[in-house]
Amino acid sequence: MRALWVAVILLLDAGPVRAQQGDRWQLTLNDGTIRWELHLVRFRGDTLAVQQGDSTLRFPVMQVDELRLVRKAERRQAAEPTLQRRVGRRG
Repeated sequence: MRALWVAVILLLDAGPVRAQQGDRWQLTLNDGTIRWELHLVRFRGDTLAVQQGDSTLRFPVMQVDELRLVRKAERRQAAEPTLQRRVGRRG
């Protein structure tokens, strides 16, 4: 639990300097509930405030089991290998 406190404090203490507007977070509570598509709002006292859609949610840090940054997926497609064929003519 102490490691979680340290991680949360380090992540949120950086505030808007490190957190980008498009960053998305995932939050897992002690009871196993998972909240997706969160944006960090603030960390004040022992309460973490996040935004999910149009709602602002607040959680006591003691109820938070995990806080994870979810990066946007990037699809990278390598160029298809070109087949070089030698066409032989019979004739």
